[in-house]
Amino acid sequence: MAYILGLLILALLLKDAAPIGDTYVLRGLSEGLALIVGAYWFLTHSRLEIYKKYILIFGYLIVLSLTIPFSSQPIYVGLQVISLAAVLLFFIAHLEASPNDAAKNETVMNVTMMAFIIVCLASLVLLAYSPGFAYEETLEGRRFRGLFGKPAKMAATSGLLLGLCIFSERKVLLRAAGILSSLPCLYLTGSRTFWAAGAASLLITAIFYLRRKLEWGLAAVMIISFSLIVTTVADINISSKARSRILRIDSIERMSGRTVIWGLAFEKFWDRPFLGYGFTLGSDAFKEGEIPQSRPPISPTLLNNETFTLHSGYVQALLDSGFLGASLYLSIVMSVLWRLIKYDRGRKYGAEMYCAGFLTISNFGESVILSAAVFHAVFYWYLATFALSLDRFHENAQETLAAETENTKTSKAVSKKRKYELLKTI
Repeated sequence: MAYILGLLILALLLKDAAPIGDTYVLRGLSEGLALIVGAYWFLTHSRLEIYKKYILIFGYLIVLSLTIPFSSQPIYVGLQVISLAAVLLFFIAHLEASPNDAAKNETVMNVTMMAFIIVCLASLVLLAYSPGFAYEETLEGRRFRGLFGKPAKMAATSGLLLGLCIFSERKVLLRAAGILSSLPCLYLTGSRTFWAAGAASLLITAIFYLRRKLEWGLAAVMIISFSLIVTTVADINISSKARSRILRIDSIERMSGRTVIWGLAFEKFWDRPFLGYGFTLGSDAFKEGEIPQSRPPISPTLLNNETFTLHSGYVQALLDSGFLGASLYLSIVMSVLWRLIKYDRGRKYGAEMYCAGFLTISNFGESVILSAAVFHAVFYWYLATFALSLDRFHENAQETLAAETENTKTSKAVSKKRKYELLKTI
């Protein structure tokens, strides 16, 4: 399973980051193999307790399957459902095949972090040598996209890498390389949604996971103060034009038209309240002529036929699968965060908590938790299966910790006894 897992991670990243124009080949190959391996494991090893543990995921897949005959493109929707089912079945099989092996999760997180570091560093190299390819021209100005086709993918990747490096326990130099490469990439994308998600996730995860909060807080204050002093001494000024381009101030009030789309989405929801318009086809509610001209203006990039999503995973879920699917979708999202907080008593999974929080928050302004088409969405579904399996990991970790504590006490007692006998002899 480890080889399939590595292929899945690298294939999805390569599909999005490499300029090969591939949309389905690498994805179909990697997810097809994942489906075969996952399905075979379930046929030979599944137990009733597994279905109970992941009941929310199986329920969500069943509802998504029910949306197929009601969609405008049943074959396309069916393939999207199979694609998501493939990665979910594989991740469950991967975690449950050897539930005592906590190193499996470390492998996923380490491979992901290394791949993200390579992508971010390569994106900065591209920016230095060929800035024309590193930026996307939009009506709101140039936005950094790096190796990806869209700035949002670059922002999601760099935002995830930031937290992975801060809260992981790998070597300091490697983590420093990740932080220094992710910060400029995240900033240059101009993605306010991911900026807010990164800041909020860092704060929330720090509250729960950083043991020396005072030291970290003082370090942050010193870094900010030093940056302000350097800026003042060097007389560095950012022009109003540059600030406007990076922050996209003109679009803040209406969020580039998102609020208009969301308002219309809730109106269209009542046309199909139970099962929606089909998984990933919630935008079918916005066919030509459906948006009144009297509405406030909307950025044309939001309505691009090739990439049109509802720019909120939660609104997307509502129109994709109706009330039934959206209820299960929200239940999964909330359960992920709750189980990480509840069962990670040893506070070992800070990177997982940050990534889950980052994607959950950014999902309000972008559809980042959706199908299995891009890696950051697939990565979230891995985190979801990991969180739902965490009760077993927690029990094993507690037993291991108790055994280690008992061994330590025994060793100390034996050592004291030997010292006492030695002194007595002298």
